[in-house]
Amino acid sequence: MQRTVDSQYIQVLKFAEDELYADYFFCSDVWVPDEMKKGINRHHQTNFGRLTIDKLTGEIIVVCPMPDDLDGKRASRAIRVIKKHWQDGHLPAATRWASG
Repeated sequence: MQRTVDSQYIQVLKFAEDELYADYFFCSDVWVPDEMKKGINRHHQTNFGRLTIDKLTGEIIVVCPMPDDLDGKRASRAIRVIKKHWQDGHLPAATRWASG
């Protein structure tokens, strides 16, 4: 089954924070061909990865890579979004990467 992991819309959700670090999940939808509708994809599942940011230095580490993010595109986009928020002086509870 051919799977496509969305790289155009990536949700980034904070799930833990202390005085030194903030931890985030980043997630993308996975699409597969719909057997009933030729040429149409259907939602199959949502894949998650995990990253953490050092609140003092801004260093971001991918703690758990997202399954099927073989080129690292989804992780790098989530990192870019969190890094921008950190540079702006805040780390939101939720944010996103959206292109288009």
